[in-house]
Amino acid sequence: MPIRLVAAGAAGHGRTTLLTVLGLVGGPGAAVVEIGGRAVSLIDGDGDGDGHDAVAAMLAAGPLGIDAYVIVVAADAGITAETREHAALLRALGVESGLSVVTRAELADPTRVLQSIDQLIPGSSAHAVSAVTGDGVGPLRDALVELIAAPPARVELPAARLAGDGPPRETRVIDAALDFGPRREREPEHGAGVVVHLRGGQSPARLARLGGRFWQVRLERPLDALAGDRFVVRAPGGGYTLGGGVVLDPGARRHPTSNEVIVRLTRISRGQEPLPPEPPRAS
Repeated sequence: MPIRLVAAGAAGHGRTTLLTVLGLVGGPGAAVVEIGGRAVSLIDGDGDGDGHDAVAAMLAAGPLGIDAYVIVVAADAGITAETREHAALLRALGVESGLSVVTRAELADPTRVLQSIDQLIPGSSAHAVSAVTGDGVGPLRDALVELIAAPPARVELPAARLAGDGPPRETRVIDAALDFGPRREREPEHGAGVVVHLRGGQSPARLARLGGRFWQVRLERPLDALAGDRFVVRAPGGGYTLGGGVVLDPGARRHPTSNEVIVRLTRISRGQEPLPPEPPRAS
């Protein structure tokens, strides 16, 4: 199976030029190409379009369709709102392996942008290049070959191990663990309206806080879900990504929080069988 590589980065930052230099074919319906002896399928939008094309491409692919990323930032423009949105979406999808590339290094010193990328995407392999002079392209191409030669194994989530290999089920209520960023800077309030993207489908939803990282997601339209699925939570109207989640119980019923609920979801998130309900107390 080809390595599925997503191209991200703000519009006008040289994404298309960089992909061409690296021998990757961009745009919708891109063909599979061979890099370093491995087949690579590029997930891209319309090149340097309005930036929303890359978001749409990532949401359409979903976490089950992305192995690694290349995110592009221009040295003369720096981190933008689109860059932050793409980084948030990658985090929400659980895509942790990839390359950060500062382009147009001939136009501005890339040092500050490289530092900003390290703060935005900690641990990312960052490179500064110039497609005009060729500086840095060779090492970047080597890093790309190394990345796709041994792509990281997908993290098997404990909830998925517990659920086994059963088929997804249609649901309107999901108990989940949600992540709204390292500082929870995009965490919504209890009862907030959001849009959920799951398994290629989407639905408006309401979020009910259960406690800690546990929330109940109440969908307006049914979606297919399986324990261990990752999904994306976005602001209404397609505004921006709030965070991402992991389905713990795809067949939940509406319920308030309680100590029993928190214990049950904690055990599921760790891959442990939920405790049986306590017998009713004698009156």
